[in-house]
Amino acid sequence: FVTSMVDALGEALSRGSRLPIEDKLMIHKHHQFQANVKLMNDLVDRIIQERRTSGEDLSQKKDLLSYMLTGVDKQSGEQLDDTNIRYQIITFLIAGHETTSGLLSFTIYQLLHHHAILQKAYEEVDRVLGADLSAKPTFNQVNQLHYVTQILKESLRLWPTAPAFALYPREGEAIIGGKYKITADDDVAVLIPMLHRDREIWGDNAEEFDPDRLTVEKEQQLPPNAYKPFGNGHRACIGRQFALQEAT
Repeated sequence: FVTSMVDALGEALSRGSRLPIEDKLMIHKHHQFQANVKLMNDLVDRIIQERRTSGEDLSQKKDLLSYMLTGVDKQSGEQLDDTNIRYQIITFLIAGHETTSGLLSFTIYQLLHHHAILQKAYEEVDRVLGADLSAKPTFNQVNQLHYVTQILKESLRLWPTAPAFALYPREGEAIIGGKYKITADDDVAVLIPMLHRDREIWGDNAEEFDPDRLTVEKEQQLPPNAYKPFGNGHRACIGRQFALQEAT
């Protein structure tokens, strides 16, 4: 499953940079992509069906799948159908695989180059989780690892693993104080590492790794569009909290 997932992600990204005629000629790639998609769909559909027919009280199971199977929209009263649930699960798995592993890689690199920060992280982990290395962290304990979360957020500031997103205007307008005119046919790419290094927001040490700049209090004081590691608006990453929990 993981191989199919990674291959499908790679091919989906490659298709965005190829000409339509190239896609038509790459018959083997197309068939392999469809096979990978089918494998993922079939496996997730089977898991959903097994959960539905398990006879368990789904409202008592506290996991993502059960929440999606039993959740009801407060405004419309509707529930997610099984196809939608399948798409959400695959999105979580694919989007959370490469990006979270990238976040951890960047974070470990930073910790190895900042010994004082690493030591402070050790101290928090030892205080919260205790000395028994065989004990698995609980949900509540993970939520108490505030400094570790700051480290991850600062890593996402400097090296966001999804480093750009694009915006389209609804109609023609001028941006940046009227300096640049764009039309509804234009798209504007936001380069997140550049956004996150704006010295007017982050100070003259914007290039430095400093988790203390992303405490809960300081993050709340940031301008609305200064920190965007999970994208923007209604299409921002649905798995933001899940990813941070997992990475922590």
